[in-house]
Amino acid sequence: MRNARRLLVLAPALAAALTFPMTPAHAGEWAHSTAADNSDCADPADGRFWPVGEKFTARDRCIDGDSGVLLVDIYPWENGNSHDRKVWAHRGSGDSETWNASIPEGRPVAILACTGQYSSKSWGGCDSTWRFGKA
Repeated sequence: MRNARRLLVLAPALAAALTFPMTPAHAGEWAHSTAADNSDCADPADGRFWPVGEKFTARDRCIDGDSGVLLVDIYPWENGNSHDRKVWAHRGSGDSETWNASIPEGRPVAILACTGQYSSKSWGGCDSTWRFGKA
């Protein structure tokens, strides 16, 4: 009888705990960037930042001889043409490459998708603006 009363008292609390909306422990902001169109195709490359796991992904989307490259800056911002990381998708159209970073939670990040030549590590044809997210 005593256990039955405990169950009756605890059941509503247990039900409330199971139905209470869960908030994610990690509330970062994702970002997406698309390289500028070129004569061969629209959206030749793109990149994403996923806050869960701090993953940066570059993707080559066009059979044009260029690679997809994602320029990555993590706050504090780098000056000039220096970047914290360049993620290259250089094995042909449809290829993607992911960098799994380790960034403190809440830290701002910026990405810029471009096309480029992996052999010379040169790039151009970038998105019109940097896209911002948060780890």
